[in-house]
Amino acid sequence: AYLKRGCDLKRQKSNYRVEGDIQAIEQIINTFDNDFIQSDIQGCQSSEPVFILGLPRTGTTLVERILSSHSNVFSVGESQNFSAEMVALIAKHWATMKAENKFHKSEMISASLDIDHLCLGQSYVDNTRPFKSELQGKTHYFIDKHPLNYLYIGLIAKALPNAKIIHLTRHPLDACFAIYKTLFKDAYPFSYCLNDLGRYYLAYHKLMQHWQKVLPEKILNVSYEQLVNHQHDESRKIIEYCGLNWQEQCLSFHENTQSSTTASASQIRQPIYTTSIDKWRHFDTDIQPLIALFKEQGIKM
Repeated sequence: AYLKRGCDLKRQKSNYRVEGDIQAIEQIINTFDNDFIQSDIQGCQSSEPVFILGLPRTGTTLVERILSSHSNVFSVGESQNFSAEMVALIAKHWATMKAENKFHKSEMISASLDIDHLCLGQSYVDNTRPFKSELQGKTHYFIDKHPLNYLYIGLIAKALPNAKIIHLTRHPLDACFAIYKTLFKDAYPFSYCLNDLGRYYLAYHKLMQHWQKVLPEKILNVSYEQLVNHQHDESRKIIEYCGLNWQEQCLSFHENTQSSTTASASQIRQPIYTTSIDKWRHFDTDIQPLIALFKEQGIKM
């Protein structure tokens, strides 16, 4: 009850409308179709980037810590560099297309088809690689763990065809409850209303189904539940997917000294645990509207 009061207050102070995100995701699906994915577009051939993505609170930070515990991997954290480079190229493209440089979401999605994808990939790598600081040149791979990069998987696949993409999944109700009870800093405005959250989840789910269909071999899906219940096997699968040799320290991710500023910053300092599984069941009566919506839309729970 107190959580709902807090979320309601937060939501009342926001002008956010989930319809805008839903429409944008529908446009992404229609724009980045199979014809675009199969088109002959030259991209940057760097194999350095590893994108870890998915909804927040689904285990993205956990996988980041496991992978960055490897001696040949460094994490740049939740970088917004890919979207920033995309926007910069769209602005450059628009400078020759229209007098006023106003950014409308639907126009940006359409314009992203016509930018120089090789330039996008190369500028992203060049402007992300330096953040490896003292490890510059000592590790081959760098992790970009911004959850919302799932919106750009089609662009990533064309601009960086050799990049790795790891997508975290979690039980829909556990994922949504974990999001709902987290106070984010200037992010995820859909998270403070169960109706917004449920509708956004459905749009995200539809988008990920689309990416799996048009890029069936590109994305490694990692289940949060499988990872915490079978840490060794799932960790080895992640390391193998990245083309790395196994290192035992990947199991001791909680000893990783790299800093973290995510909502999971304290949790990833502990060994792996399973107590976050099925927490939604303690509040199943309170989240009935969410359960009913997912059942109606055929979401497996």
